[in-house]
Amino acid sequence: MRTESVSQRGLDLSVGCLLLFLLVGCGGPGSSTSSSPAAGSNLPASYEVSYLIMVGVVSGVLSAVIVWLFSTFRNEAILPWYQRLVYRGVLVDGAWKGERKDNNTVYGFDLHLKQDGHAITGTFTAENQRGEGTHTTKSFRLDGEITDSCVLLRYSPSDQHTYGSGAFLFQVFEAGRVLKGGMLYFQTRSGQIGSVNDLRLERTA
Repeated sequence: MRTESVSQRGLDLSVGCLLLFLLVGCGGPGSSTSSSPAAGSNLPASYEVSYLIMVGVVSGVLSAVIVWLFSTFRNEAILPWYQRLVYRGVLVDGAWKGERKDNNTVYGFDLHLKQDGHAITGTFTAENQRGEGTHTTKSFRLDGEITDSCVLLRYSPSDQHTYGSGAFLFQVFEAGRVLKGGMLYFQTRSGQIGSVNDLRLERTA
């Protein structure tokens, strides 16, 4: 999840005010170039008021739509491009795999990461193989960031049929080929917080 900075919100507000001025500022009731159909006519004053209200509502809606389009384009295209352009740190985008054994269960970790500068998104698939042959697979969304060589990832359910949430904290080793660290996770059955501190993932793609 990305949060807008104060300067970004100020830019959106400035664009919205400018658009609103261009749409209605030159056609106000006090302007000599007013396009009101009631100007210079014998139509009732209430008609002119209704017309101006309609123009204001339509102009406000158009301004909101244009600001929303601008904000979406900035967040989805301009900012990721700029972050990739100026980022000079470690790259961890790609596929990562690892597993951990605990008693009779093998826990598999399959992460696919996409990196835009410091921001990271992706997917996490948990594959658990128990000794009696039971196999379960769950998929989660990932979002996080990388600072220096430390990677913080938060995972949450990818749909309404998946439960569980938690976080990974890794450090990059071996020239970007290995992630070592641990995780915190919410145990849905017991309602407690569990932890693992010996995870190792290797880059596969």
